[in-house]
Amino acid sequence: MPIKHSIDSTWSGELLEQFEMGVAVYQPVDDGRDFLFVDINPHVEKTDSVSRSDLAGRLVTEVFPGVEEFGLLDVMRRVWKTGKTEELPATEYRDERIHGWRVNRVYRISNGYVVAVYEDVTERINMQQALRASEGRYRHLTESSLDGIWEWDLQAETLYLSPRWKAQLGYQDDELPNEFETWSSRLHPADTDRVMKHLDSYLKHPEPIWQEEFRLRHKNGNYIWLLARGSAVFNEQQEVIRILGVHIDINQLKLEQQLRLTNENRLAAMLSLNQGAPRSTEKEIIQIALEHAVSLTVSEVGYLHFVNNDQESIELIT
Repeated sequence: MPIKHSIDSTWSGELLEQFEMGVAVYQPVDDGRDFLFVDINPHVEKTDSVSRSDLAGRLVTEVFPGVEEFGLLDVMRRVWKTGKTEELPATEYRDERIHGWRVNRVYRISNGYVVAVYEDVTERINMQQALRASEGRYRHLTESSLDGIWEWDLQAETLYLSPRWKAQLGYQDDELPNEFETWSSRLHPADTDRVMKHLDSYLKHPEPIWQEEFRLRHKNGNYIWLLARGSAVFNEQQEVIRILGVHIDINQLKLEQQLRLTNENRLAAMLSLNQGAPRSTEKEIIQIALEHAVSLTVSEVGYLHFVNNDQESIELIT
């Protein structure tokens, strides 16, 4: 036996046309256990890919089989019984035909019909989920990366320093504030002027990558070498508003380079002495040795100690 529905003559279809959100009017049947479509507006037709003429007189559970799991059917039942307006917050509807996120507000009107006004918030929810996923990936990157991550927001005047960035200097995350002075105040005095001038130049005339090598003071008081790389983010006026970057620990590499240079200088000194020995006096050879010793030790004074064959006397030459 077909289910009959009636449309109250006072209900105006023109009113539905004025809503920029989806509006569906329902007539309760079977003592409010199900609802018949009375009318919908064009927004519903577009959003849910349905036809106004096809829906009239059909059960909501037939057209939208996921409505009970969605939670809207229970809300409609309660509103029809109590007359109290209820809202179903952003919830995902899904069936074999359509899916999307909806916010519903359900009313009971004077003739006993139930009206659901809803907004399709799928795009907004997808953007929020994408943002959370992006933030999660970024957080995972900053926490798991062996390099120190930093982000300098020039508009907000804040500098984010990842836990790994601080660990490179021997600190726990809560031991250093996220501010520009945390970095600038730890620069080696011999590097400060060069690095700051380069940074200022980059902000005025940005290149694809800002890169610098410098020393920062470790928690133990020593200085360690770091390689900084940063990339600028611009606003519509092509002004730098943010710089994203990393700190790479190159201290061991620098120590190895210094050791290699020292060994090369020692080898050069030995070769110089050997080449000069046949045609140089003892005094000249000693002078060459002293000059190489001074260059290797970065000292202003050099000493050579000679023990005589009798091992009873020592001669000191400067």
